[in-house]
This record gives sequence, structure tokens and C-alpha cells, in this order.
Amino acid sequence: SEYLPSDILKVGHHGSRTSTSQEFLEVVSPSTAVIQVGEDNRYGHPHEEVLNRLALAGVDIYRTDISGTIVITSNGIGYQVDTDPYFHEPVDPDPDQDPDPAPTRVNINTASFEELQEIVHIGEARAQEIINLRPFTSLDQLTQVTGIGPARLQDIKDEGIAYVE
Repeated sequence: SEYLPSDILKVGHHGSRTSTSQEFLEVVSPSTAVIQVGEDNRYGHPHEEVLNRLALAGVDIYRTDISGTIVITSNGIGYQVDTDPYFHEPVDPDPDQDPDPAPTRVNINTASFEELQEIVHIGEARAQEIINLRPFTSLDQLTQVTGIGPARLQDIKDEGIAYVE
């Protein structure tokens, strides 16, 4: 059989167990292998068998899930492998800045005069009117409050803090 020596092997099919057989490795005899594979992919690529075959053959292995971008340059005599990992440091929130607290939900049947005013379009007069009209069985009943029509009611619903219990 003819030999097909190669310094660099782009491993087929993301390093699945059906790629890069022992016989193929013996014929090609690469010194470097590149495996294009996504991190934590659902197929488990590259498969351990392929990694073991490459390692036992003394091949330097580069994986895109570990090394990021892999660039191989040659001067015609030799080659060089450069990698550019795409590791991202987790961003810590600024310790001097408090994160925005989650908005407090407001039950329109039990909320105080002040709490009702946390709801969009509800000022002092409407807060008092809500208290006077209680109890409500649905947010839709807020249209009974002077100045709250379908558009303002939708704004109140979209804000997501007012509820009825």
C-alpha cells in the first residue's frame, strides 16, 4: 500500500469513534492533529477512543473547544501552531453598586396607600379610590377607578407588579 505521510491531520467528523482509525493513523503518521469541536457538545465529541489513538501515536492534539482558534502557519520547511483561546472571565458585579432589587409585587386588595403608588399611573387620588373600591376580584376591575381606561390598565398589567389575591 502507498503511504500518505502528513505532518498535520485535520481529524474527521469532530473526532467521533468512526474517524481516524489505527490503520489510517499508521499510514498518515501525523505529528499534529486538529479537532474542530464545540465545547460540551451533545454528541460527546471527540470520543475517548480517538484521543487515545492519537496520544498513543505521539500526536500533538489541538482542540477548538479547548484552544479556541487554531492557526497553523508554514514557511515551506516547518510549521508553527498558534492558538487563541476564547475563555471569558465571569463578570463580577461592581461591589459598590447594588443590583436593582426585584420589583415588589403589590396586591391591590391589601396594599397600603403608599404601596399602591408604586404601581404605574397610580398617584394619591387613585390610590385612595382603589382603597375605597376594594375588594377587587380581577385587575380588569381597575377600569372602575377614575382615569384608568384600557390603555392604562394594559400598562399596569405589563408592568407586572400589581395583582389581585
